[in-house]
Amino acid sequence: MPTKSPFEVSDDDDDPFSDRNYTRLIKQTDSYRQTSASQNPFDVEERSSRGIPLRDYPPIPDSRHIPKVSAFTTETELAPTPDTPTRKTVLYQILFGGRLKGWPYFTIFVTVIDLSVFLYELIKMGIYTKTIFQTKPYFNPMLGPSSYVQINCGARYLPCMTSIESVLDASSVKWPCPNSTSSSTDVCSLSELCGMGGFSDSVDTPHQWWRLFTCIFIHAGFLHIIFNLFLQIALGSKIEIYVGLLRYAFIYIASGFSGSLLGLNFLPAGMASSGASGALCGSCIALNLLLLIYNNNISHYDPRLKGPGNRRNFKVMLIGSFVEVLVLIVLGLLPGIDNFAHIGGFVIGLALGTVILPNPHFVYEEDKRTRKPTIYFTWIFVRIVCLALSIAYFVLLAKNFADKGVMASESCKWCKYINCLPVNGWCEQGELSVSTD
Repeated sequence: MPTKSPFEVSDDDDDPFSDRNYTRLIKQTDSYRQTSASQNPFDVEERSSRGIPLRDYPPIPDSRHIPKVSAFTTETELAPTPDTPTRKTVLYQILFGGRLKGWPYFTIFVTVIDLSVFLYELIKMGIYTKTIFQTKPYFNPMLGPSSYVQINCGARYLPCMTSIESVLDASSVKWPCPNSTSSSTDVCSLSELCGMGGFSDSVDTPHQWWRLFTCIFIHAGFLHIIFNLFLQIALGSKIEIYVGLLRYAFIYIASGFSGSLLGLNFLPAGMASSGASGALCGSCIALNLLLLIYNNNISHYDPRLKGPGNRRNFKVMLIGSFVEVLVLIVLGLLPGIDNFAHIGGFVIGLALGTVILPNPHFVYEEDKRTRKPTIYFTWIFVRIVCLALSIAYFVLLAKNFADKGVMASESCKWCKYINCLPVNGWCEQGELSVSTD
């Protein structure tokens, strides 16, 4: 007949906590406490050698699973199990990566800002011109507000950011108004065109440096914002969840600022620039390419796609990423597109991504834990070089513009061909011209 467990209480016991049952429980617990530290109480062979049947060994409660019962309440609070991450762990994964699923908080935040600002542009365009689409004096192929409204809302426009002597020294300079639909309505001052509080000092000198950041959230039309948001949500959200909010947000902002700064130095003075293309080229396209190379798989899209059966998909996505970069650069040569934003954002995304992302797979042995000393220290050197080049990039471009202003492009006269093809006068488009009385 099977031996009764000391934790069992028979039906005929009047009190389950009687002295008899409680004494048996204490004795059983003391026997466990006397077990040698070298002995494993869960080892089957060790139990058998001591001649004690397994059924007489009640499982030792794991302290991680012992209910915590408060003396002042009847509610039972279960301690977290190894499979249940704590709040601290979840917060760390949100900020620094390592999650398999979750909400991309920064992507959601930026998307809300993009949509809100674009709605503001459309409302302004509707108030000024009674339509949300620009058709005069030229048609906006992006299906959205005029470039004058974009400038008034915060697009990057060189005359609003620095003094242009040949223009500001002329008398009776006429600038387009936010509601201009023809050259006859170009009757505003530069301060009225730029908006955003105008120019505060007595000499009316342009100084709106914050357009380096605000232009990231301005979009030229429905086609522009739809394409950007599709890339941002479809790819950016997965990358943010994988690398963490802080890393992703840092690369997003740094890449957007990088593209703006490069365009500020070399884009024609009369061309307005807007959009998150630089930020997305760095945070989405550059980081996606790095993660494919680092992981040697496509696990940042979905952890279930990590196995060897997905090598074909990995190769397709890797080749597709390189093709995507080439397509963006080629499209940037067309008129009206800021290729400097694409290139500046992508380059800084690669450089800073190399600095802050975890080590790539080729730094470790096959066990994925042991580092290869030579490759590991070489990779540290590569990171230091990338960080130094990134700092030099920002410092030199900022100094070049601060020293030369509108003449900053003279530092590299051939750089304009990065943004255009020398056909049909494309490289002359965007040169500033004004009309005077």
